[in-house]
Amino acid sequence: MHRAYSSKVEAKINRQISRELNVSQYYLFVSMHFDRPDVNVPHFARWFRMLSDEKRERACKLMQFQNIYGARIRLTRTRSLHSFITKIGRQSALEIFQIASDMEEFEDIVFGVLRESLEGTRCILHHFNFEFSSTKKKELIDEINKIIANLKESIQG
Repeated sequence: MHRAYSSKVEAKINRQISRELNVSQYYLFVSMHFDRPDVNVPHFARWFRMLSDEKRERACKLMQFQNIYGARIRLTRTRSLHSFITKIGRQSALEIFQIASDMEEFEDIVFGVLRESLEGTRCILHHFNFEFSSTKKKELIDEINKIIANLKESIQG
């Protein structure tokens, strides 16, 4: 199998795969938290479950991308994810959404850097129908920030 990009780019893609899977796992934990009988916010549970599924699907697409271009897939787990997950039961909905907003903004920046790394190589991300458009990401961040604003408003009365 011929590799169409450098080992540095391969490593960047692997880090992105790991990030997508880690965020997916975090969103799944959040979804289950909001689905608990003592918390019971089903629309938040469904929304975070949908985000978790989207992140996992993107990770799978990136893994397929690595396979097609002959790269090795190496996954890592971030330490910060564990600390986020262990705190979910003690965090307010506002804090959880603020973390989600920060994660999405960070991912937007990182994926932009990854796209730049692939420019000039023979790898073409858009052939894999990735939905990493800046517009879609900005819409998601805006949606999260609207929820944050609504939560802040409801707290203030």
